Amino acid sequence: MRLLLFVAGSLAVLLAAPSQGLAKCGKDAADLSAVAATDAVVAATCDCCSASDGTGQLSCARRIARSAVKAGSLRQRCVGRVLRGARHACPLGPASPCVQCKDNAQCGSAQLCETPTGTCGSADGVCVAKPQVCPDIVIPVCGCDGTTYPNDCWREAAGVDQAHRGACSGQCTSDADCNDGNACTADVCNHGICEHGCVCASPAGTPTCCPGPAALCVKPCGRDAGGSSVGGICGGTCPAGASCESLATAASCGCVSGPGGPCGGNILAPPVVCAPGLVCVQSSPDVTGICAKPGCIPFFQDGCSATADCCEPCLDGRIAPCAVCLRGQCLGAP
Repeated sequence: MRLLLFVAGSLAVLLAAPSQGLAKCGKDAADLSAVAATDAVVAATCDCCSASDGTGQLSCARRIARSAVKAGSLRQRCVGRVLRGARHACPLGPASPCVQCKDNAQCGSAQLCETPTGTCGSADGVCVAKPQVCPDIVIPVCGCDGTTYPNDCWREAAGVDQAHRGACSGQCTSDADCNDGNACTADVCNHGICEHGCVCASPAGTPTCCPGPAALCVKPCGRDAGGSSVGGICGGTCPAGASCESLATAASCGCVSGPGGPCGGNILAPPVVCAPGLVCVQSSPDVTGICAKPGCIPFFQDGCSATADCCEPCLDGRIAPCAVCLRGQCLGAP
């Protein structure tokens, strides 16, 4: 019994005591300077192109980090951060050709010269492909151009090297600081980072897509450039089940739905309308409804003689949920 009490007491003391090994790198102010000094040695010593997939760079960085730990200049808990920095400085995948560079001019048009973090061109880098799509998450990084990017992917897409993690100092404090001179973007200061939202409208209020960030905006349904006010060509994006067409009641374009397509509601302005011969079936004026033939048969109701009699018929390539007429009843197709 005494032995058990002794063991239990010892465990309690051990669990209550703080563990240096479990502390995160950066807990002490000296950690960051130690990591930076080790990173500098790695950048000056290790060669990214010593192996086709960057493993030579990583092995070299691991040796330097271990030596720094033995020398007492780097804590063990910071070795992982040094290795992550080395991996970032040599971002090559399997079978990637290793082309060393000093700036973007030495890489292809769809590449950037990725140099070690914080070197900003003072150290050699490698040519890597710019990402085509980036996630919409905010983990700020500071680019060597002094711009804060929402995350590292957006920095790479802009072809800029990384100065450090986190936002750059002296960033925006108000929306006015973010004015990019583009009337088609909504410029907002969000936690010190300038965000330029896409606005698909000109200052006059007409639908358009502008250069810069707004070029990524989905064009709304309207007249194509060069179309006349009456007989021009309609083009743009509409909800699934609707198409951009000339409206018979106005000299403009709008989203028009066929049977089973959306209509009404207050999500789109102007709302989607039904094609001639169809009516908009809504539970309330503010709710998006469906276009159906007058007197059509709802789901699971009797009275149909053909699938076209159902309110949401499985016709013209329409996929489920839709209805088919079986034995006089409009049944839902899975």
